[in-house]
Amino acid sequence: MKSLLLSMIILAAFGELASAAGAPQEAVLAYPLASDYINITSSSDFEKYGLEGHGTPEDPYVIEGLNLLNHIGNGIVVKGISDHLLIKNCSMENLTGRYTLRDKDHISAFGISIEGAENVRIENCSVPGISFKGIKNGYLVNSVSSDDIIVEGNPRSGSFLIEDCQARKGLHILGMANCRVENCQVENGEFAAMNLINSKFSNLTLTNCSFFPTGLSEVDFEELKLVNTTILIISTNPDECMLNLKNSTVDGREVYYYQDKPGQNIRGLKAGCIWLYNCSGSVLDDVEASLVFIARSPGTVLKNSKIYEGGQGIVIAFSRDCVIANNSLPESLEGIVVGKFDMSSDNLTLSRNTVKSLRFGGDLDEKAGIQVSTKGNHIIDNLVTDSQNGILVSGANNTISGNTLANNNVGVKLEGNYNNVTGNNFIYNGQNGLQEKSRFARPDASLDNNTWDGNFWSAYYGQPNSSYDLPDKNVDGIGDVPYRIGFYPGGPVDYRPLVKPVVGAGMTTASFSEIKGGL
Repeated sequence: MKSLLLSMIILAAFGELASAAGAPQEAVLAYPLASDYINITSSSDFEKYGLEGHGTPEDPYVIEGLNLLNHIGNGIVVKGISDHLLIKNCSMENLTGRYTLRDKDHISAFGISIEGAENVRIENCSVPGISFKGIKNGYLVNSVSSDDIIVEGNPRSGSFLIEDCQARKGLHILGMANCRVENCQVENGEFAAMNLINSKFSNLTLTNCSFFPTGLSEVDFEELKLVNTTILIISTNPDECMLNLKNSTVDGREVYYYQDKPGQNIRGLKAGCIWLYNCSGSVLDDVEASLVFIARSPGTVLKNSKIYEGGQGIVIAFSRDCVIANNSLPESLEGIVVGKFDMSSDNLTLSRNTVKSLRFGGDLDEKAGIQVSTKGNHIIDNLVTDSQNGILVSGANNTISGNTLANNNVGVKLEGNYNNVTGNNFIYNGQNGLQEKSRFARPDASLDNNTWDGNFWSAYYGQPNSSYDLPDKNVDGIGDVPYRIGFYPGGPVDYRPLVKPVVGAGMTTASFSEIKGGL
């Protein structure tokens, strides 16, 4: 379910789900033999299954002690009832049925699925997947899901409580009002808190997760513990970047949140997360954190600082004219990300940063040591190694100069037009350079006006292993043979490849003798 939700979130941010915004898509059984072990759709079904109780607050119907193993299909399904129901002390494993959604995406069977009902309480259960949809007055207490817990679309006149629970593949709270989530653990998936009103999250531990807070009104987060977890703001609305995690930690260190305080001068601070919102003209110098998030804070300077090993990285959103210089990001999760969804963080200078060993992402979530989605930026003298992409640019009119890209899958990838790639070192990359339109680009989008000129190449297709080995008869430092960058006819060409590496970003002519020779 993880990849399905992430794909839907990213596609929705670019408008690709507009056609699906009407009635919910019905799931269709992928296996003819799949069946719900217990299926309750009316009050008479309680009697059919011989359940105790009378459906009142004082004497609810009770499903207790169900132990289910190797069933093909959902475990317990309840739809459209208003009787009070208690499900407790149930355990389920290996529910093998799968269901297709929209003819191509697949979701696993749920241990417990409740839809369009009222007054349902689940306690002390351990099942593979729990789903509440459109529930008025729901309770989930002291339970464990080996898959996702999904709670969505309750009526605003109702309320929902999740307490002392574990979700081992993700927790999704979507389109809810009056929701409280307390003392819970989420592991190895997404924690999505989206389109919520008057809700509170307290004492949550997120481990190896992606945290999506979007569309929130009167929502509080307090005492969150984020471990190896990324915070992803996917929105074109700058107000979405107001995220005050009160009394919370990231990777065991305190979260510092600054809002509406321009001109901050923050030096030597060691933190889990440093978050600026509406703090224009601030300076962060010699700080250490897992995440530095700069939002709606134009003219901010971040320099001489370090992202802890395994930390998320540096994120700039809705902030023009910033300087990000001389920072170190060893083995970060996201690297440096500029304007991924806001498209307005223009005219930044990213200089002399070192990004190493960035983790890899999927097709809809590509990673790069430096990822820029905006225009008019200067990406100069950086060192990026051992990453999926060294530098990924989807904006226009950016200058990429003096950088060293080494041991990356792709050295520089351009998805935008009118960018200038000049005076860089490309060393030991699986593919030194690539031009490829983003899947979100207009059909008529062009990449023909990018310039690749005067770079040093450690290896290239169909010619000597390194431009170091090229003939240079007039000894002007420029190879006499062009370098074809792509692996395809008609791709970009550097007509002035350098025979010696560019000095900068930690690379010197002398040190190149140690890496001469290409792949």
